[in-house]
Amino acid sequence: MPHESREHERKTLLELEGDTSFFIESDEVLYPFHKVNNVSVSGAGIRLPTPLSPATPVVLGLDQDDWQIRVQGTVVWCESLPGGAEDDDGQYRLGVRFHHRDIKNSSMLFLALREFIDPFGET
Repeated sequence: MPHESREHERKTLLELEGDTSFFIESDEVLYPFHKVNNVSVSGAGIRLPTPLSPATPVVLGLDQDDWQIRVQGTVVWCESLPGGAEDDDGQYRLGVRFHHRDIKNSSMLFLALREFIDPFGET
């Protein structure tokens, strides 16, 4: 998806640490994942081992320490990675657009991931 068509600028995440785990839920099936390519308050790019079709409704979940965030969204694109990319991060890249009506949760997700976007106080 070209940058110009995005509602908000996406930020690349640094390496995640600690007890942070992500998943996508679709049709009552959980797909855990480890790789978030980028995130904004309006969407995220992720990697999964399983493809999901565009227009599929999903919930993106973040569990970190003792709290959880759930954001409703829709898969807007899905592509297989070149050469299969069979590793722990998955073989498919997906773009998820968060629903406007869930702006509170998508904003909370973005803020929760802030420490993995900008290394505050580090040079």
